[in-house]
Amino acid sequence: STPRIVIPPADRALLEQLAADQNYMSTILETTGALIIVVDHDGNIITFNRGCEQTSGYSRDEVIGKPFWKHLIPEDERPAVIEALKSLSAGHFPATFENHWVRRDGEMRWISWSNTCTLKPDGSVDLVIGTGIDITEKKAMQHDLLQANEELAEQLGAVDQERNLRKQIMETSGAIVLVVDEEGRLIEFNCAAEQATGYERTEVIGQSATLLVPEKLRTVTL
Repeated sequence: STPRIVIPPADRALLEQLAADQNYMSTILETTGALIIVVDHDGNIITFNRGCEQTSGYSRDEVIGKPFWKHLIPEDERPAVIEALKSLSAGHFPATFENHWVRRDGEMRWISWSNTCTLKPDGSVDLVIGTGIDITEKKAMQHDLLQANEELAEQLGAVDQERNLRKQIMETSGAIVLVVDEEGRLIEFNCAAEQATGYERTEVIGQSATLLVPEKLRTVTL
């Protein structure tokens, strides 16, 4: 007959606890919205959670055991990513990093990573754990905001340039130029107007234009 393996109650309880802990951690890995990837010191993928699958378009079976940069990292970014892995493997952790992932369909996604490591008994790095957040839309919003600010600055610059040109024309022409607002207050008063009236610009700006009209004529609306 086949010999039976008898597990002492204490060991059985320990095994059951380990299984429960494993299920607990597996549930967290698969239900979190974050990308969680675990690689060895050579960059080979050990763990690739559902968040990684959904973001990349690759199943875990397609990438497990392969260098993570083979399918996921744009070729021009691979040197920097590999250097970051070397730094982590040398014990420089925790660390943050941002890079692109290339989806199966070729779409680029921008990922922000927080990285840490597990250690072997001798203190050397065993595994590298990356927790990522897809910030593609956030980056797009930042880009759009920056572009809008640049366009606004350009428009304001054009307005200032036009205003300065208009002011230069006003000040160098021999014509008297007065500008009043809707309430009849002076808002522009050029050099020719100063010379003709004897008033300085600082004396009349903000004052009613009737100041320049002889008193007997002030019943006429400007």
